[in-house]
Amino acid sequence: SGKMQIQTLAKRRKVNGEAEHVLEEEWLNAPAYRVRLSLYPTPPTEEITIEEFEDFAIARLKVLQELEASQHSNVSGEQRLNRMENVLRKHLPIPRDGSPQERVRAIRRDVISHFVLRLAYRNPNDKDWFIRMERALLEVRLQLERRYDTAAVRKFVEENGLVFEKISAAEWESTVAQIRRTVQSYRSQQESIDNDRDHYYRIPFEQASELVQLRRVYIQKGFAYVHEDDLVSIIMTQYRQTLTRALEHAFRTLPQHKDERIDPLLAVIPKQYIGKDYSQSNNSKGKHKITLNDIDGLSRRSFPLCMRQLHSRLRANHHLKHQARMQYGLFLKGIGVTLEDSLEFWRR
Repeated sequence: SGKMQIQTLAKRRKVNGEAEHVLEEEWLNAPAYRVRLSLYPTPPTEEITIEEFEDFAIARLKVLQELEASQHSNVSGEQRLNRMENVLRKHLPIPRDGSPQERVRAIRRDVISHFVLRLAYRNPNDKDWFIRMERALLEVRLQLERRYDTAAVRKFVEENGLVFEKISAAEWESTVAQIRRTVQSYRSQQESIDNDRDHYYRIPFEQASELVQLRRVYIQKGFAYVHEDDLVSIIMTQYRQTLTRALEHAFRTLPQHKDERIDPLLAVIPKQYIGKDYSQSNNSKGKHKITLNDIDGLSRRSFPLCMRQLHSRLRANHHLKHQARMQYGLFLKGIGVTLEDSLEFWRR
């Protein structure tokens, strides 16, 4: 469901003068928090505070923007994974060990942050970036899981109730030679071939289009024979389709639900860059602080041509496409516009 059911109530219960959140015992049985990694099929339903709503969203946005930056960096796949492991450990950690309460608290933060960003990115002009980055995030997380557990993909499939047809013994006997030849064609000679029938699945070939294009599967009578390691591609395709439907549903159904407490934040999130701050050196030298009132004049006098054009387009149309907003938001942060002023700038 794309409809966010979280009740973002500002009130908190008071116990001995201190704020108290919903009891963790209630979370332990919540369907949305049962597995470490999921396809987010069930929206949370408990009350959360406005502070949590914002903090969780910003944490996930930082992860997605770091992931996008890593995709454009000139580093190896392993280095990129190491970098993202550190980013996730900092902003959205989900411990493998620890108490059930610690585990559920981390899963809750991850799930709520996902659904808050679904709300923020439901607009058709913004959803493509969110879908692409959420898909990439899940793929990174599964790759990291496989570092610690070679059966991680199989466990993900089982825990999330995904159904993929196993190959019967008779069919295996008639296709195993062709499957082995297909696997040998893209693996190095040093890599061994898995001969365990239980690790292969029979998938309708249209669901395995990426693997078909890469010639990584044997096809017979409309079915692709997929090893469990390659199920990630199938999962990613299903996830993209699910997210697309959910965001389209949210866009159709949620505009009628207005909430002045969260609407300003949701409007700003897709426009906000929350990456590295390049303005510290300028501020440390005591240079003039740039305010919102300065931006129009500076755009005409001092902005580079590309940023001047983006600013002019924004003023004329009151809108920029996502990638343009990201570039312009980074530029504003780089010249010293504060986070508070940047939020106010995009609200206008």
